[in-house]
Amino acid sequence: MKFRYKVLICNIILVAVAIAISGYLLIRYNYEMNLERAFTTALEENQLLLTTIESDVANRILQGDYESLADVDMIREELEQRLEGTQTEVYLQKAEELDEGSPFYNLTLSLEKGQKTYTIEENGGTYRLWCASILGIENSQIYIINVKDITEVYDSMGRQISFYRMVMIIAVAVCSVLMFFISMLLTRSIKTLAQVTGTMAGGDYSVRCHIRARDEIGELGAYFNKMAAAVEHHVAALKEENRRREDFVANFTHELKTPLTAVIGYSDMLRSKQMSEENIQIAADYIFSEGKRLEAMSMKLFDLILLGRTGIDQRRIYVPDLLESVEHTAAPIMEKRGVGLRVLPCGACIMGDRDLLKTVFINMLDNASKASRGRGTVNLGAFCKSGVVLIMVEDHGCGIPEEDLKKITEAFYMVDKSRSRKSGGAGLGLTLASKIIDLHGGRLKIVSQVEKGTRMMVYFKEAAQE
Repeated sequence: MKFRYKVLICNIILVAVAIAISGYLLIRYNYEMNLERAFTTALEENQLLLTTIESDVANRILQGDYESLADVDMIREELEQRLEGTQTEVYLQKAEELDEGSPFYNLTLSLEKGQKTYTIEENGGTYRLWCASILGIENSQIYIINVKDITEVYDSMGRQISFYRMVMIIAVAVCSVLMFFISMLLTRSIKTLAQVTGTMAGGDYSVRCHIRARDEIGELGAYFNKMAAAVEHHVAALKEENRRREDFVANFTHELKTPLTAVIGYSDMLRSKQMSEENIQIAADYIFSEGKRLEAMSMKLFDLILLGRTGIDQRRIYVPDLLESVEHTAAPIMEKRGVGLRVLPCGACIMGDRDLLKTVFINMLDNASKASRGRGTVNLGAFCKSGVVLIMVEDHGCGIPEEDLKKITEAFYMVDKSRSRKSGGAGLGLTLASKIIDLHGGRLKIVSQVEKGTRMMVYFKEAAQE
């Protein structure tokens, strides 16, 4: 059963019970008030009869008529004359005339002088209220009994119950209709959330719920959107990580297979064929160069694994000294490629591992000189501003397409694979550099335009002066 129907049924039951209880209490209160009013009226009539008879007896005593004091029939006739035209029934009965067969026996059994008693008798749907009191005249006792028809009290209660039952049915029906629409309105947000959850469970993590309520359901919707965004982010990250691993395995296999194929092929030629000294030298050179490339690739992979498992020992590094050391190592290689190097240092200090940072900028200069294609000058500069040190490598070479910028730091990723292999690259230099920069708490930013050049900028926090 849907939640909205559960809410509807519970509300209908609560409303019906509340109306029924309130109606019962109201009708019961009205019935008791009417009954109490009937009791009071009957007792007052009895008291009035008692007072009338006492007054009549007193008058007779004053007149000296002592013989008729105990004449019950005479007193009854006089009362009937006085009550003629009213609905009150009066019975006068001497105490000595009452026996167990008398209809007044049970009513007057425990009655004492000065007291009044009453009882209700039902006969064929008619309700009669019997009231009794006792009057002492000379040596005898006379019971004064008046009877009042209170059938209307019970009939009124029955009519009220029937009327209220009809009112309750109409009220519950109207409330049911209203509560149905109210429950639809209140649970609309829950239905929306359930639909969004079902869509998300089907694999669409981009879906969001749009709930504008400012209550707990609105807060739940907001938290759900935050959770969905986090899940979408993590799923995307996992997919991206899985893609990188698959690309890594595929590229590693390819990069390993290419030099091994050359090594196996040329070694097989040396083993199985008679070759001239010149061809033997060419084959040996191929085997040597491909072996060196495998060695370089294995060493860089080892460095990546080692960096992921161990920390770094950070020390104060004077930036001009770092750039001078990088220049001494990279300048000869770049000169052989016909590319110039210009260094622009700044007098700032950073914290880090000197050898690892030297590896970063040598790799960047190596890529820049390869991209320059034997012409132009590569700039290696440092700038300091507001506690931030920027070290930048800038070339004016072939540039990097925009779609490749996000993947340039992935392992084995090469923009121009043929040029990289020809120059001995394995696509691990920038991956290693990016890892080292992250370990130093730095930030790498690459800006490039095709056929205009590339600018690689590394940001570090400036070390405090000693």
